[in-house]
Amino acid sequence: VKIVIDDANHVTFPWGSTNSRVFDATAAGALVLSNGEIGMHEIFGGVFRRHFADVVAAAQAKSKSKVQAQAAAAAQAEALIAERLPIYRNAEDLTRLLRFYLAHDAARVALVREMQAHVLQHHSYVRRAETLGRWLEEQFRLTLHRRSGYLGHSSGTGNSNGNGNGSGRRRLWDALNDDEAAQRTDGAGCVHRSANGGTPPSPP
Repeated sequence: VKIVIDDANHVTFPWGSTNSRVFDATAAGALVLSNGEIGMHEIFGGVFRRHFADVVAAAQAKSKSKVQAQAAAAAQAEALIAERLPIYRNAEDLTRLLRFYLAHDAARVALVREMQAHVLQHHSYVRRAETLGRWLEEQFRLTLHRRSGYLGHSSGTGNSNGNGNGSGRRRLWDALNDDEAAQRTDGAGCVHRSANGGTPPSPP
């Protein structure tokens, strides 16, 4: 698959919510054309700035005029970005993007490689679990232990929970390093810890 079209749901669209399709398709090497402008800029803004700065520089270097007026250079840059930025607002935008990237494989592959690398490095499920773990530690003063062999980095047999005589595909977080007797959870799901580490008071 070369291109995947993402049509953001009208409920989440105004909030910039990005569905998993964008991440999954990009990680698999497809170019995602999305109308989720807010989310796309939040996720890939840095990638787009670097990529299109190089594209514009290369195009201007090939310009017949050695000395190009600033206004003309800015107009050329704007036209290139409008033509290639993988975000659409209407059917006309989507049609133009589809025609361009289906006819220019090299341009599509160059952009996809940068977007794919960004997703794999910063937006994998492992990264999300690490982010959640840090948030839990900060919010509830918990200490989370991470297994060294998670995600099958070491050989051996074992099930998905990391049991058996090898690592297999392990859970990211192994256990909470807290005395269960020293904390309780109230009806709202909030964790409470007693000041001295002993048994916490009973719920009101």
